[in-house]
Amino acid sequence: MRRVIFSISVIVAFTMFLSLAVYGQEETVFSGNLRLGYVNMKDTEKVKYEDSFSIHFLELMVKKKVGSFGIFVNERIGDNNANYLYEGWIYYTMPEKLGTIKLGLVPVPFGIYSNGLYYPKGIPFDRNWLWDQDYGISYTGNFQQSDSLGFSLEAAYLNKENAASELGAFNAEGCNECLGERDTLTGRLGLNLGIENLLEAKIGGSGQFGKLVRKNQDEKDDKVGLAGDITITQKIIDMPIVLMGEFINYSLGESDMAKGNIVMAQADITPIQKLGMLDKATLSLHVGMEMPKEGKARTNLIGQLLLQLDKQFLIFAQVFGDKYEDADEMTGQGLRVWFMYLF
Repeated sequence: MRRVIFSISVIVAFTMFLSLAVYGQEETVFSGNLRLGYVNMKDTEKVKYEDSFSIHFLELMVKKKVGSFGIFVNERIGDNNANYLYEGWIYYTMPEKLGTIKLGLVPVPFGIYSNGLYYPKGIPFDRNWLWDQDYGISYTGNFQQSDSLGFSLEAAYLNKENAASELGAFNAEGCNECLGERDTLTGRLGLNLGIENLLEAKIGGSGQFGKLVRKNQDEKDDKVGLAGDITITQKIIDMPIVLMGEFINYSLGESDMAKGNIVMAQADITPIQKLGMLDKATLSLHVGMEMPKEGKARTNLIGQLLLQLDKQFLIFAQVFGDKYEDADEMTGQGLRVWFMYLF
């Protein structure tokens, strides 16, 4: 018995030694950011104002890679006292540059994933077609054929949404309350084109198909989304200018109120680069339109100025508002200033 225990102890000790040796070759990276926010909302109907300044949340991230496997976790603390895992996955990098597989709370591949706006982010985000993370497995592959030609493929199977708060985006008149999103297949095929000293263009087509569980309804509704997107970066002048555009056709149920189209356009201009402690100043102008098959159309306008100082301190200043069809005035108007320190 003693020999068995001794042998097991030697094996465990040797395994731990090898693990420490291997892990010692790869550094565990901890990072994060603290975000503060000032909000001034205006209600044009009741002529009421809301002023507030508070901590938005603290974001803590850790990543580690040993060999072909790695891990990434992003936890948010203090977002209206709703602490939660924002994203996190185990990933495997395939040999021969064949791509990466992620398992966990993964980014949802569909259309333009991020648009650089803080909050608000626009109608595609409000409707859960942008900046989305859900539980499942995903694949990402980038294949560069030459300096001027490449393509990318992203696909995922998702079996559960990130949080119940997302489900409000799938509610519409004529539909019962959404209680869950299940068995979603989603993907994007992209084409990357470049013309030397002129521009770079990223063109993509996306599709998403899933099921929506609704209250007091045995049969699940089909969730369908089809999108086309384009991002153009000009290289003619030194001033960075990026143009983005996207069209989304969606269906969230049988009701015409749950079907429609979304159009989004955005321009990012960076007139200032490296001026003293100011690393860059970027102005973003965003317009989005949602046009349901039946119901009032909504137009969303956002203007954002991003200042980055000493690489680690970011200031996002935003003005925004909505205009509904046939309405005389804008609603949901406001001013938000977000402060983010990276560490």
